[in-house]
Amino acid sequence: MSDQSRLVGLLEELARAGDGKFHRDDAINELTGKTEMDEARAARWLESVLSFDDRGFTYVQEESPLEVKSFGGDVGGLRKPPGQVTGDDVHGLSVLAKPEGGHPLIPTTGEYFDRTLPHGDATDVEVLCQTMADPEFNPLLIGEAGTGKDTLIRHVCAETNRPVVRVNFGSDVYYEDLVGMYTLDEDGGMSWEDGYLTKAVRYGWVFIADELNAAPPESTMPLHQVTEERRKASLVLRSQSETIDPHPQFRFVGTMNPVGGGYGGTNQLNDAFKSRFYAIQIDYLDQDREATLLAEQLGDDTPLDEAELSQLCGLAAELRDRHRASDLRTPVTTRELLKIGKLAETMELSAAARTVLLGHVGESDERLVEDAIDAVL
Repeated sequence: MSDQSRLVGLLEELARAGDGKFHRDDAINELTGKTEMDEARAARWLESVLSFDDRGFTYVQEESPLEVKSFGGDVGGLRKPPGQVTGDDVHGLSVLAKPEGGHPLIPTTGEYFDRTLPHGDATDVEVLCQTMADPEFNPLLIGEAGTGKDTLIRHVCAETNRPVVRVNFGSDVYYEDLVGMYTLDEDGGMSWEDGYLTKAVRYGWVFIADELNAAPPESTMPLHQVTEERRKASLVLRSQSETIDPHPQFRFVGTMNPVGGGYGGTNQLNDAFKSRFYAIQIDYLDQDREATLLAEQLGDDTPLDEAELSQLCGLAAELRDRHRASDLRTPVTTRELLKIGKLAETMELSAAARTVLLGHVGESDERLVEDAIDAVL
C-alpha cells in the first residue's frame, strides 16, 4: 500500500466515524498519531486533498481522493439552529435534541479523561457545564498549549448536542471575519454574508474564541457586545443597521495561554473585559490519569508496561515543571508522549523519547531534555 493510500484510508475511517464529516484538528491528530508526520506536514497534506470551512470542518469535493462523500456541501453557507431543549442536562447544562438530519457542526468525540480542578473536588467537565449554563457570565479556559482546552469544550458540546464554530485569534482575524461583509454574488450584485460570530449569535451555536488574548484591537468590539450579561448582550451590524439579540442557545467560550508564558502575540485582557468571564485554570492531566490515557490510545499491542508509561508521564511532569520555571521554552504535551509510545514499538523507550523530544524542542533546550531523559528513563 502506498503512503498516499494509507493516509487516505485513515481519513476515510475518520469520515465514516463522523457520518462523512470531521474537524481539521481531529484529522491532524489522526495523521500525527498513526504516521510519522509532524503537525505542519500533516496540515499541508490534508489541505492539499480536502477543503475546509467555518474554521475547521471539512466537506469532500468531487476531486477528493476520499470515497466517503456523504458530507457534501459548503458548511460556510449553513444556517441551521440546534435542536430544542430536552428535559435532560449534563451538570446543569441543558441537553439539546439532535436536529432532524443531524447537524454538521455538532462535534464527535471519543472517551474523555476529565480532571479535578485546583481548589476543590469538581472536575473540568462539571465546571465548564455549570459556567456555560450561566447566562450572566462566560467561561474562559486558561492553560498551557496542549492541556486539552479545545478538546474539553468539544466534549461538552458533543454530550449536549451543541453546534460549534471556532476562531483561532491572531493578527489575521479581522472585524469582517467575525461580523460579516458584502460579497460579490453570481449575478454580479452585492450580498451580505454573516461572519462567524454573527452566525453563532443568530443561530444559537457555541462560539469558541481560541487564544482570545491574541485578538487584535479591531476585532474586540463585537466580542465585548456579545459577552455582556444576557439581558444586555446584542450584536450590532453597522452595515446592515441591524441589532441581533442572541439566540437562547448561543454560548461564548474563550481559551487562552498564560500571559508571560513565552507565547508570542498575546496580551493581558483588560479588567473590564476579563470581569465578564469565569477564569478557569486548566492544567495537564495528573501523572496517573495521563498514563491511563496513553494506555488507552496506544492500545493492547503497545510494548510499554504500566511502569514504563508512568515513567514517561513522570518525565513529562518534570519537563513541564521546568517550562513553568522558564527553564524550558517549549511545553511537552500529551501528543508528544503518544508519539514516543508509538516509536517505542521499534526502539528502546529512552531512544524514542530522544527522537521525539529533541526534534520538538529548540536547540537551546536540548541539553536540559537529554539530562531529564537520562535521569527519569
